[in-house]
Amino acid sequence: MFDSIGIIVLSAVILGLTQAAKLAGLKVKYAPAVAIGLGLVFGLLSLIVTPYYEVVIAGLIAGLTAVGLYSGPKKVVQVIKEAKKSK
Repeated sequence: MFDSIGIIVLSAVILGLTQAAKLAGLKVKYAPAVAIGLGLVFGLLSLIVTPYYEVVIAGLIAGLTAVGLYSGPKKVVQVIKEAKKSK
């Protein structure tokens, strides 16, 4: 059930839901935990057609990817801004 495209789509959905939760008042420090939790929840929902070990791994990958999609570019932008200030 979880091929590469499925995990990418699931990661995008988790990222969107995590961003929506932050707009609704979730503290930023809890966003990674929410993303990983959502990944596991979506993974567990697919237990009907997928072996449990694949579900857990795919859910963790999707949640961790969603966290990286948000924090990775944010860190790059922060480093660029700091480099410009130091010039």
